[in-house]
Amino acid sequence: MAKAQQVLSELKSFMQEKIDSAQSRMDEGLHEDALELLVEALDEHFRTMGGLSQIYRGGEADVEQLKVDVRGLYEHAKGLQTTCQSALAAEEESHQQREALYEQAHLAAEERRVAEERERALAEERRVAEEHERALAEERRVAEERERTLAEERRVAEERRAVEERRAAQERERTTAKERATTTINKAFEEFQGVIFRGLADNLSQPSQRKHDIYSAAQTLLNDLKLATQTYLNDPLNPTAQTAFKAICNDLIEQSLKGDIAKEPTLAQACLKCLQEIVNAVVKYTVGLIPGGPQRMFAVAETETVKELKALQTKLNKGDLTAPDVEPENFRQEL
Repeated sequence: MAKAQQVLSELKSFMQEKIDSAQSRMDEGLHEDALELLVEALDEHFRTMGGLSQIYRGGEADVEQLKVDVRGLYEHAKGLQTTCQSALAAEEESHQQREALYEQAHLAAEERRVAEERERALAEERRVAEEHERALAEERRVAEERERTLAEERRVAEERRAVEERRAAQERERTTAKERATTTINKAFEEFQGVIFRGLADNLSQPSQRKHDIYSAAQTLLNDLKLATQTYLNDPLNPTAQTAFKAICNDLIEQSLKGDIAKEPTLAQACLKCLQEIVNAVVKYTVGLIPGGPQRMFAVAETETVKELKALQTKLNKGDLTAPDVEPENFRQEL
């Protein structure tokens, strides 16, 4: 019986120690540690009480009291075990809830990350598309600019070609007009020259110094007219050539209408006819060459002589001009 009392006393002390330690762990929130201590106490209770029948038959008041005390410790340990298990279950549930919340938060964060990544990818695609569109727009702009440049170059080239063609055509027309004018003028010179030669030849059979001087002067005027006309045809826009040409025309008109040439009707008529052919040829030739037309050349100085030249041109062209009414001289009397 002393053995049973000793065993129960040791069990009581062991269980009390484990229960106190478990309670302390529970107060600290260490329910798993507390549960382990309680399991040790309960296991020791189960082992010891299972072997107690081998050493105790009953009837001892002290032993029975120890059994009651140990039983109380057992119940207390079971209660604490239940409390720990409930606490651990609550902690597990709380942990699971926290895990679930964490998982939800993690999933939400991942979804946001994926959404943000997708948005960044879409933004990058839009940026690349916009960049590509800008590049295409720039290419189109450059192509359009190049096309405008080429069109402008073609237009300039066509204008230049048209100008060159017009210039060439004008040059051809000018050359043709000059050739026609030259032909007409040379023919007029030949006819006037023929009249002068015949007059000089006639004067040989009936010599007259006055007549010789008149025809010689006409020859000099004709030579001057040839030179002035040729100079003018070579450079019709040259003011000096224009002035010289007008001067010789004025001189011939004066001589034919009022000077010594007027005293020889045939010579005067030939001179006026020559002037008519030359003036008509010059007028036709200068059309398109001199700004303002041929009238500009004879309108620079509206002298009476110039007016007579223009009137002469009109009369000659209409066939209204008659030879000056001057009687032929008696050349024999001059001798």
